[in-house]
Order: sequence, then C-alpha cells, then structure tokens
Amino acid sequence: MILFRYIFTLFGGLLAVFLCSLVVLVSCADLAERLGELARVEGGAFVALRIAMCDAVEYAYMVLPTSCLLAVLVGTSLLGRRGELLAVTAAGIGWSKLRTAALALSLLTCMVGIGVAELALPRARTVAAELRQKHLRRVSELTRIYDRRQRWFRDGDRLLYLPEFDGDRMVGHGPSVYGFADGQIDEVLVADSMSWREGAWSFS
Repeated sequence: MILFRYIFTLFGGLLAVFLCSLVVLVSCADLAERLGELARVEGGAFVALRIAMCDAVEYAYMVLPTSCLLAVLVGTSLLGRRGELLAVTAAGIGWSKLRTAALALSLLTCMVGIGVAELALPRARTVAAELRQKHLRRVSELTRIYDRRQRWFRDGDRLLYLPEFDGDRMVGHGPSVYGFADGQIDEVLVADSMSWREGAWSFS
C-alpha cells in the first residue's frame, strides 16, 4: 500500500505540473494574440483576466487526457532512472503496483473530466461568450471549432443564424435573420441580441 501511494503521488504530482503548464502556455498564447483588441477596451486587463480564467477551464478539459498520459510516461521514466523499478523487481514485488497506480490515475482523470464537462465547462463557456460579446463584439474561434452546436434554424421562408445562445436566460447573441422569396434573399435582419419577451422574440 505504501508503494502504491508513493507511485500514485508521483504520477498525480506530474499530472498537476503538466496540466498547469499546458493551460498557462495556451492561455498566454491566446492573450498575446488578442492583445491588440484588449488594448482598445476600457479595463482591458481585467476583462482579459476574466476571459482567460474562463478559457482556462476549457483548456484544462482538453489537455487533461494528454497530461495524464505524459504523467504516466514521465513518472515511469523517473522511476526507472532512479533505479526504483529495478529495486521493486529485485524485491519480488513485480509491476502490479505500477500498473495499478497508472490505472487509478486514469480513472481519477476520467472522473474529473466528466465532472468538469458537466458542471464547470458549460458555465465557463457561457460567461466567456458573454464577456466577448459585450467587450469585444465577437465570439471565440475556439468555440466554433470545439463546440459544434446547431446554429441555423428555419421557420417557413426564414432562416435564423444564432452563434451564441444562453438557454437559462433565453438570450441569443449576434442573430441574423434571412427572408427568402422566389428562391432569393429579399430581406436581412442583423441584431446584437435577441430575447424571449411576452411570448415572442425581441431583437435589439
């Protein structure tokens, strides 16, 4: 049990190091890319910090499996380099503790990933989208790639394009409505937001 705890603690520490390093690296690169936009926004440093904190949740969710794999590989390499694997084998214990620790870390990573995806990630995405829409007047390219939700909606001869939607508050951001007649677009409505009021959608 002591050996299992030692190996699991080593793997867990490396997982935390790799996860934090990758999240900080990606967050810094993203902030550097948006530095010009944020410089023109009032209170840009505070806005950038809030967006970065929300995006860090999504980045952590995406790099969590990679961090787990790196932790097991590097941890096993460290054990071998220190001669600890050889000592364990010589003592007749075998590789069962190493495999059990790696499996336990993988299961813990899966549980954490599921928890983040169900609880923290949706809220973080919503807050980040609201901040971008309010201060930068755009949505995240990362969301367009990794969050493939339905964006086009049809009602008779009208099409609605809705990049972002908050289901809790029933508010959509950046809607565009296209009207068709005889197979051609005859009207276009572009708004900053749309909300459900008194049984109908209100655009503003």
